Amino acid sequence: MPTARAPSYKGTVATFRFVENPATANRNLFSLFNAAGSSVLVAIRDLRVFWEFAGASGTVRTAIVSRLATAPTGGTTLTKVPFDTALSSSANVVALGACASDDGAETDIVATATTTGARVLAQRDTSAIGEMVFLHEPDQFTAYRLGTLADTVQEPIVLRAGEGVLVTIIESGSTSLYSLVVCMFEEFLYRRPAPVRSILQAVQRAAVI
Repeated sequence: MPTARAPSYKGTVATFRFVENPATANRNLFSLFNAAGSSVLVAIRDLRVFWEFAGASGTVRTAIVSRLATAPTGGTTLTKVPFDTALSSSANVVALGACASDDGAETDIVATATTTGARVLAQRDTSAIGEMVFLHEPDQFTAYRLGTLADTVQEPIVLRAGEGVLVTIIESGSTSLYSLVVCMFEEFLYRRPAPVRSILQAVQRAAVI
């Protein structure tokens, strides 16, 4: 029988506001991992990072999304918020953030990234007091949408068991603020019954034989 997907959970998860350490570059901001042995698929429908620059940076600010093949450690476990409170998220799907409160102390996410699937560079205009960010999208204020290498509405980023994504900020020499929000579905596979016509045709063929 053919297989099909049915959503078992729909919701969002967001990080706290993270303050970049000006002395440290390349910070892992967020990870989402679907544990090995999980019975659900995770479909990332939207992935956005928001940032505010407080001064000039020693590097061109970059946000990248990478695949994970092993579960990350450390970080702060984030609470997933359902669209419908009657639905429950799988405990195998774990979201981690880089801090436990807005502007709080960093809780480092330790992860080994594999291939990079999306990369966003900051558009900027330098000024006497630092940098002023241009709008990346007409309806977004300093919001850079990640995962746009694919249409994540029609073709989401799918995490199978033992797979994850990692969002890393490449920056140094500046104090900046970052936050991130993800919209995701969890889906399970099931065997879709064959149409009645197909069953009747199979019975008729068997009778002829």
